[in-house]
Amino acid sequence: MRLKFSEPGLLDVRLPDTFMPPALEAFWHQTAAPLARKLYARTGVTARTPFMLEDAFALHDLGSAILRTMATQKGGRTTMATYGPHAFRFLADLFGHGGRIEDVTPNHLLQYKARRKSPVDGRAIKPRSWNSEAAALKAMFDAVVLLGIRPDNPCNHPNLGWLDGGASVEPDEPKFITLEQFRRFRDHGLMVRTRSPLRNAAYAETLLTSGMRLYESNRFPRTAMPDHPQANAGRAFTYGVPAPDGKGHRARDVPIGVSAYRRMRDYDRLERGPRLERWSLEGSTAMWLNQSGEQMGEFGWEAVFRRASELSGVEATPHTLRHTFAVYMLAGLLRIAMASADRVRDEVRRATEGGRTDVYAAIFGDPLRKLQRLLGHKHYETTFIYLEVLGADDRIIDEALSIFDTAFGSEEDYRDLAA
Repeated sequence: MRLKFSEPGLLDVRLPDTFMPPALEAFWHQTAAPLARKLYARTGVTARTPFMLEDAFALHDLGSAILRTMATQKGGRTTMATYGPHAFRFLADLFGHGGRIEDVTPNHLLQYKARRKSPVDGRAIKPRSWNSEAAALKAMFDAVVLLGIRPDNPCNHPNLGWLDGGASVEPDEPKFITLEQFRRFRDHGLMVRTRSPLRNAAYAETLLTSGMRLYESNRFPRTAMPDHPQANAGRAFTYGVPAPDGKGHRARDVPIGVSAYRRMRDYDRLERGPRLERWSLEGSTAMWLNQSGEQMGEFGWEAVFRRASELSGVEATPHTLRHTFAVYMLAGLLRIAMASADRVRDEVRRATEGGRTDVYAAIFGDPLRKLQRLLGHKHYETTFIYLEVLGADDRIIDEALSIFDTAFGSEEDYRDLAA
């Protein structure tokens, strides 16, 4: 079984003549596509609506109906991008063993929880991650009840012990890797024993230099990559994440690093282009393609990263690279803000003489606010955790020690500040 998200935007894509003759193309865009759009509108199918396919690529009617109903009850593409895979995993396990959703009992749920929390390949789901999955399954059974398939939600049984108590109180510390570890992960994991080494490396460097989430970066279109970027220091160009792709439907601008752009350009020329030509899909706007010339799926990327972790000995996920971006970007923003003791002294004097109380924001321009915007965090406090990482991890302290070298260079600086 497979989980897929609808892509109504593909109805407007123009295909090359080699793939679809002009007469058929005209029929498609003038007659068939408008009918499909009306069908989507009538059934409530959107880009955030997942559905299930059988192994033979036929639609799994019941599973798709449950996921579609979930999407109507839960707002935001991000929610379904997270809840959809959780619900799909449970349904695929249930249907794969010949079970029926109307027969699921609290005891069945406890057994499923035990299997999910048992180590698989040496890894067991963490309590906080399990609570996220448990919330998704509760929402899934709410949809089942709404569809009239069964009268009750088994997740609500008082003796179930469904959630791990206290797991959501303290968030997991963000995992990150050093730049040296990233190079090993890229060169000895992503780029070996694969037919898509340039794609894998380009995608990883895009994540690392932009801080985008997996689903945001995976929907990056080829048309967003400029032919002649205006390089500025480490930034090759700025990509505007559109609101439908951002968490909470919030648009934002993110940087794409020079190294990532070079990798993307090589991948586009040496792997993506030939792959499109092989499958007669030159009109495709998708940037990241699988071996069949289709857009890479999020599950596909997760599998690529798992394999690279095993090969390189560096454990990393797409979200690990987002955290790595955040930690290093915050260190860089602080380094720039503390460029010299003279600037700190002058800014403090200017701020205090002007009667301003927000001295921190006046001096630093609030690097955390900048990082919040780059990461697309809704709440300012969410970004605080990266300050704790900077202060607690010796690897980052060692690599970012130049921050303090440039901030305060001599005893005279300290005496000047104290005067």
